[in-house]
Amino acid sequence: MDTVHLTMLQMNIKKGDFEANCKTIERLLENMEQQPDAIMLPEMWSVGFDYRRLKEHGQHLSHALSFLNRLARKHKAFIMGGSVPEYKGDRLYNTTYVLNPDGSSQNRYRKIHLVGQRHLEGKLFHRGSYIPLFHINELPFGVANCYDIMFPELARGIALKGGELIMVPAQYSNPFFDQWMTLLRARAMENQVFVAAVNRVGPNYFGHSCLISPTGIMLHESDDKERLVEVSYHPDEVHQRRDVRHHALQLHQPALMKSIYPQNFIGVGGLVERDGRILMVRQNYGPIKGLWLFPGGHLDKGESPGIGAAREIYEETNVKSRAVELLAVRNLRIKKGVVDSYQVFRMDDLGGEPKADGFENTEAAFLSPEEIFHQRPVTHLAKVIAQKYFSGVKMGLELNQKFIKYDENYQLYL
Repeated sequence: MDTVHLTMLQMNIKKGDFEANCKTIERLLENMEQQPDAIMLPEMWSVGFDYRRLKEHGQHLSHALSFLNRLARKHKAFIMGGSVPEYKGDRLYNTTYVLNPDGSSQNRYRKIHLVGQRHLEGKLFHRGSYIPLFHINELPFGVANCYDIMFPELARGIALKGGELIMVPAQYSNPFFDQWMTLLRARAMENQVFVAAVNRVGPNYFGHSCLISPTGIMLHESDDKERLVEVSYHPDEVHQRRDVRHHALQLHQPALMKSIYPQNFIGVGGLVERDGRILMVRQNYGPIKGLWLFPGGHLDKGESPGIGAAREIYEETNVKSRAVELLAVRNLRIKKGVVDSYQVFRMDDLGGEPKADGFENTEAAFLSPEEIFHQRPVTHLAKVIAQKYFSGVKMGLELNQKFIKYDENYQLYL
């Protein structure tokens, strides 16, 4: 797309009155001066935070979706449907629906970060747990709903999935104007994405819907009046900025997860043999930078260890393989109740010439026993596993009492 045209509905919302809010949207859209690629609505545009009747409103979700369907087809535009109450099973969600120009639904995003403590939103709604990616034609984008912008992880998740635009529907209120502007610019800059944010107006709400560039420049900022906000931008700037320096790719996720968000981890690696040589990679970051080890990494959510090992080996080395049996398990107790587990599989070699990914590792090659044990700088753990493998002794996953005896937090099973 050469240019992206967005139309934002900066509107007052009448609490509990679905029909009145629909009429406001239709009235504002009569004043459009450009054909939009996408129309953006604010958070809870349909009934506001009508807490006493939210369950009832959520049970009538189909009314809101039917209205959004008509908008999409009438204006031949994608619809970022702000958010509406969705009642599913016995749970209430603050949900954003994105519709295609033909009225069909792309997907939904359920707000993850709810205002808690003494605020009713956190007491009545349930959190979402998934970060979807939507599209305006070929342009990928994500949604962060109001309070979501306080949490950089969500925006980073959208960027890592390939998002180039973050749409923000909101009901940001006084006295948080400075917070609104600061957080929106930060989310744009740190992820090198455009941010388009639509905020409601009315008593205690300040509007100031805006469009921000990947470098944090305010391209358009509205006022505090009810109005249609029409903006345009050139999406190529995202690629131009990321080609110079892609901030998200500098993220060291395993280190952050261990240090800041500790939980149990499962890492996987694979031993691939070809003509008596073992496939290894040379690490490009962290405390073992420059050392050789088995290719591998952390599992994707829901991924089985054997499948994950094959995927990681291919991504890091271009060599295809298939897990055959578990060779070794190394457990490291990070802190009480948190364990980092590393599982190494013997893999069948399915072909492919080794090639370093240039990011996590700088070299990838099949190394001979002489190179592993005497010539190359190889991690202690990889040497121990390779030595057991070349010895021909059957692996039985027995506790190795000699491995790193000085630290009781380590355990190695071979």
